[in-house]
Amino acid sequence: MRRSLLRVGCFLAAIVVAISIASAQDDGQRKKGLLQQIESSLKGEGEKRPEWKFVGPNSNNVVKFEPEGLRIKLPTGTPKERPNTGLSTGVHIKGDFEISASYEILDEQESVEKGAKSTAVQLIVNVEDPPNTRAVVARRVHAKGGMQFSTWSNLQPFKLFPATTPTGRLRIVRTGDTITFSRSEEGDGKFMMLSTDKFTASDVVDVKLACTTGGADAKIDARFTDLRIRGANLSNTKAAKLPEPAAPEEAAPPEAAVPQPASSSSSWLIVFLIGGIALLVFFVTAVGLTILLLKRRPNQEKAAAANGDGVFACSECGKSLKVKGGMAGKQVKCPHCGNKVLAPV
Repeated sequence: MRRSLLRVGCFLAAIVVAISIASAQDDGQRKKGLLQQIESSLKGEGEKRPEWKFVGPNSNNVVKFEPEGLRIKLPTGTPKERPNTGLSTGVHIKGDFEISASYEILDEQESVEKGAKSTAVQLIVNVEDPPNTRAVVARRVHAKGGMQFSTWSNLQPFKLFPATTPTGRLRIVRTGDTITFSRSEEGDGKFMMLSTDKFTASDVVDVKLACTTGGADAKIDARFTDLRIRGANLSNTKAAKLPEPAAPEEAAPPEAAVPQPASSSSSWLIVFLIGGIALLVFFVTAVGLTILLLKRRPNQEKAAAANGDGVFACSECGKSLKVKGGMAGKQVKCPHCGNKVLAPV
């Protein structure tokens, strides 16, 4: 019985410790927000990191870091559609993430050729599986549609939305296998969701900031000024990881928000759970001790009877006295109250 109670107590104590550790980790994550963050200004040559590289045709001449930001200037003269040209960060991300970048379009001219594609500023996320899969949100201009936003992935169709200004911010958020595209234009002060689609939870293998043109007479001159990446597991990058990331400048709508750790209500639930387990441990221990004492007293009386000894209550204080068989009928001193009482026969 004693061993069983000890095992139950140890098991319950282990549960209490495990929940306490989980609660402490949960509180730590809540204070820090997402575990890792890369927040880089793209202004100035000094901001260029060793793991970053320029991509696209003639990229070393048309992509440059300037004091005002990462500038991508694609001239006319490229027939049909120009491959994405800009910056590859090489960032790897596991799980959920939030990626956003600010842009400024200095000059843009859409091709008037029949069937030519649009000129665009793009935020691109490439994933590992399926191969060559990516998600793209872009600010573009089209000969017929004018200024527009577009969203697209290999797993979802192309979608268009109206745009009004040449500056703003593009954002992509992934939660599980769902991806959300958002934009913020000059003067908005907050993100507006464009679309939400099913995507893939596969690891991200690269994040790109790029421009493209469609047609020989199309051109674009644009600038990215900053890049912000948040996620629970960032790797393959030497960018600074901030333990306490600053709050976003813009307030995001609920449907586009990256999931945060457990709310305060869950903390109270954990507190009540720990308290309940502690009470259960106390109750089991108290019941076990009571049972042991009740079982021990009859055993003591039986042992005394077997030795010819006697147990009787003190006539003065009422507490039990144990006397040897040879003391029956004689006066003995009570060890509890000090009075002399007559031991019964």
